Amino acid sequence: MSFDWPNHPLYDQLCEKAALLLPKLGFQKIKSDDGQALFMSKEKVLVTIQHGGYDMPYIYIGTKKKAKLFSPNGVTEYYFDKSTPICKKFLELKSFYDFEFEYDFIEKYYNEILNILSSPKPYLNWEEKTDYEKISELIKNNKN
Repeated sequence: MSFDWPNHPLYDQLCEKAALLLPKLGFQKIKSDDGQALFMSKEKVLVTIQHGGYDMPYIYIGTKKKAKLFSPNGVTEYYFDKSTPICKKFLELKSFYDFEFEYDFIEKYYNEILNILSSPKPYLNWEEKTDYEKISELIKNNKN
């Protein structure tokens, strides 16, 4: 069944850019309908771009079994690196809505992503105990 989603212009833009960039990292588009585009790597990493209706589109990384395990963002980058160099770069450029951040994130942290997908419990425990406001404030103030 197909649904006629309200057209947030960034959804189409993100899907188009992802379709150009993700194949460079070994991903193939496996689905593009019903308000989402799915890209899968040969290691079974799934990237989902989901239409948010009138809201911003959502981007998730996961597996077919758990498609929305986490999102590429500064907090997740902090989990991987205890700093946020990619997030800082894009904050300075004021450019987050063209899939370049997500591409750089996936490219740099691909092995860490594979580790989370093979054993998500440590990440999920960390996520449960994390003070997102504190990390977001560190990122915003470039103090990490």
